[in-house]
Amino acid sequence: MKNTLYAIILVFIFSVVLPKYCFSQTSDPDTSNILLSSTQYDYKNPQFDKSGNSVSYFISDCILSYEIWSSQAESKIGVRFMKYNSLSPEIQLADQVSLNINPCVAYFTQQSTTIENNPGAVAFQSNRNGNWDIYFSSYNQSSWSIPEPVADNISDEITPAIVSYSVNGNLNYLISYKRGEDIYLRNTFNGVWMNEINITENDSLECFSPELTKEPFYGLPRLYLAYQRETGPSIFSIAFNTLQVNSSGDIAVGQRNIINQPGSQNNIRFSNGVINSILNYDYDTLGNKNFYSAILSDNNYSIYNQSENFGGDNYGGTGSSHLDITKDFYSYGYTLYSWIRKVNDSTQVVIASYPMPELSSKFYVDNSQSETFVNTSTKLVFNQNKYRIKILWEKTINGRTALIESFRDDGLSSITGLSNLTPENFSLSQNYPNPFNPKTIISYQLLKFNFVTLKVYDILGNEVATLVNQKQSAGSYNAEFDGSNFA
Repeated sequence: MKNTLYAIILVFIFSVVLPKYCFSQTSDPDTSNILLSSTQYDYKNPQFDKSGNSVSYFISDCILSYEIWSSQAESKIGVRFMKYNSLSPEIQLADQVSLNINPCVAYFTQQSTTIENNPGAVAFQSNRNGNWDIYFSSYNQSSWSIPEPVADNISDEITPAIVSYSVNGNLNYLISYKRGEDIYLRNTFNGVWMNEINITENDSLECFSPELTKEPFYGLPRLYLAYQRETGPSIFSIAFNTLQVNSSGDIAVGQRNIINQPGSQNNIRFSNGVINSILNYDYDTLGNKNFYSAILSDNNYSIYNQSENFGGDNYGGTGSSHLDITKDFYSYGYTLYSWIRKVNDSTQVVIASYPMPELSSKFYVDNSQSETFVNTSTKLVFNQNKYRIKILWEKTINGRTALIESFRDDGLSSITGLSNLTPENFSLSQNYPNPFNPKTIISYQLLKFNFVTLKVYDILGNEVATLVNQKQSAGSYNAEFDGSNFA
């Protein structure tokens, strides 16, 4: 039945005017400013949660975590709530004389939660007990918990990754990390830590740098674990598994999938997706680095060179993807990517959007020998019509590492329940995603106040769903069709 429904939807919305592709950027593309800087501390490695739940039109903040270095022997983990134009006071999750590094963030941003200060957690790597351990601290909408170790083991655990998930309405966390030559998983379930799982026990290669993400908003109900494998001296490949947490908290691990390319792959980072999860990485061929993305779909993938139109070395990329029913993109959505580019004697941060990658910005960081790190936030809604995406990177200022920010704005102009612009014509847009499983969005625009009926029929002409049946004012709307109850 699902295939026939897909065909009928194509019939009644196929004749549409394709949207124009132009980015509604209200910020100056060459504007940047100092976000965090100090004469006493280095601020490094800014991190956000960018896993799934990308269709959220009301969340106005995100959790920002970063490293605070006072010396080569002492660093702390800072956390703040970031809004479109402000930062909350800093909370430090490590107060001992030790190294605390590699923070990672999970944040609950379902539309059923409040618009800010939602539950979340941070995991990080610390040597406070004489070896490397992974510590975990959660936020309960009131305060941060005292950091606690995730694994009770005398061996080193390093490079954590974290993701949030929900089962039966309960908020939980899944953490991955490296120990020895293997990748491990451990999750909380209803407030209790479950047993540890060795994901790569049967992999003969050394595995490292795990990354986690939950399913995209309209994708299959899967979580993804990606990690790297050392296939030769300084030669690395990428593997990924699907994960599912069942109603008892146990984790079902899918088959191992290898992203096959002849060159070396490195520096993996997830960005949230709309239909598919997006895994970003560096791809090195004969010494030339390019920024690539692998679009994951269950056990399959497709790869794209995001930096093919940019000369020099391009690497360290990440992105933030959104399905926003905007006045420019309607139901197509877009991704804002950022990465590091070294060309001639300069190090740059590149910010580019998809579609229309030519609408890019380039920020000079320093000479070509300098190092930096770049990351992008999720969507930060700041009124009924606008949202902002922040881009942060590192830059040396007066001998200390500071965090620099820029941003791009766009409009939320076609979301049911929000004020939006009056369209020029009546239109019924292509459903998105298409094909879909199990949900799809149908967007439409009304020139004037009218009674609207939107129904779905099967191939025999039988009505199977009524999505809209009411009077509506002029404006832009979307309706969701959920086919999960059909065979």
